[in-house]
Amino acid sequence: MPWIKTDALTRVSIFWWWFWVMLACQGRFLALYYLDFGFDREQAGFLIGAGMLFGMVANFFWAAVADFTSVSMRFILLVSSVGSAIAVALYEVPAAPMFSLWDWILTVRLVFSFFFLPMMTILDTLTVYTLEDPRREYGIARVWGAVAWGILNFAILGPLFDVMGYWVMVPAFVVSAIIMALCLFALLDNEDGQKQHEVIAEPKGEDASWWQRALGYVRNVGRIVFGEGFVSATFYLMVFVTGNATALVEGLVFLFWREDLHASNFLCGVTVAITVLVEAPLFFFSDLFLDRFSCPTLLILGSLSYSSRVWMYTVFEDPWMMLLVEPLHGVTVAFLRIALVHYSKELAVPGLETTAQSVAEGARSLGQVTGMVMGGLVMERFGSIALYRGASVIVLATTILMGVVEWTCHPKAIEAARSSPSETGAEDKQR
Repeated sequence: MPWIKTDALTRVSIFWWWFWVMLACQGRFLALYYLDFGFDREQAGFLIGAGMLFGMVANFFWAAVADFTSVSMRFILLVSSVGSAIAVALYEVPAAPMFSLWDWILTVRLVFSFFFLPMMTILDTLTVYTLEDPRREYGIARVWGAVAWGILNFAILGPLFDVMGYWVMVPAFVVSAIIMALCLFALLDNEDGQKQHEVIAEPKGEDASWWQRALGYVRNVGRIVFGEGFVSATFYLMVFVTGNATALVEGLVFLFWREDLHASNFLCGVTVAITVLVEAPLFFFSDLFLDRFSCPTLLILGSLSYSSRVWMYTVFEDPWMMLLVEPLHGVTVAFLRIALVHYSKELAVPGLETTAQSVAEGARSLGQVTGMVMGGLVMERFGSIALYRGASVIVLATTILMGVVEWTCHPKAIEAARSSPSETGAEDKQR
């Protein structure tokens, strides 16, 4: 039993608040932190991208732990919080004698990513399977994460970095991770998130050998990706492309503004606050958008917002003009996340609910890896203008493809596609 009893919406809202506080401390300013070590833009992009790639693999690992074992989401989130806090603290520890500075920072980044990056997938699953009405309440819970992200970047981190330097993000992350762990321990029950969440039973007999279960698992992942034929397959392609594109904003745009346009850290924080002012109400009223639009259509709207916004980045010479287009980033973030989480829930195979979220998150993460590694290289060798104009064109082209598929194909009902039992080679049971 949890130490403090609260309703489900309050619990998950608190978790989202502290998750986004943690993320802000390793978020948009991270590339600038890496520059303080003497690395260039290409190396900073590689470090962030390598962490995302490792985090993508870890994402499937932790999803399998959640779906195939009796380990609770509470325990996984506690391990993630404590492990990531230890990893970040190692940034400020002198490199061991057998490591070069580059090897040490890369190792720390990978360890951090293993523990921290899968947290969003686990929290998404916990949220949609804990709330009584996830269609309406998911967006409300996520509002608090958006507010935390905006406050930290605008009112706290930006001014602190201008005065004290980027090293402050290390103790800030450690403290927020400790608070997150305490909240998880005090508020969460081991059974939370298990509502309607089945796990695969242990193999029984020759018909349930490990390779048959593995083959069944792969087939079920295919059923998730192609659950609505071309529509769902193109949706995941679009998730990959937007993951690639948004990584250029979340990971590298402050480099562009700081190094090329000479923006202050305070102004960078202001842009985040502007984003949140739009993002928060969109999350709050997410059920209205889900009633009016399909998830693929929301993804299209978010992508169009991205394409037009980053093209305008390359037109402005005064960094303060960025505030005119930053509201569109709120549209992008809100619609992409709402579409991703709810569509994954609809396509989930019984017993693989966390895996369904991890498939979508994996597609997005793979895009982020590509975006960070290639983005850092393009920015270093060809400049920021070429990078963001290229991203705008690629996203627009993929959005047009998604629109054609969405409005010309007629997907089968998800319920019909999900009517057959999970192909796992084993019986399902309630956790």
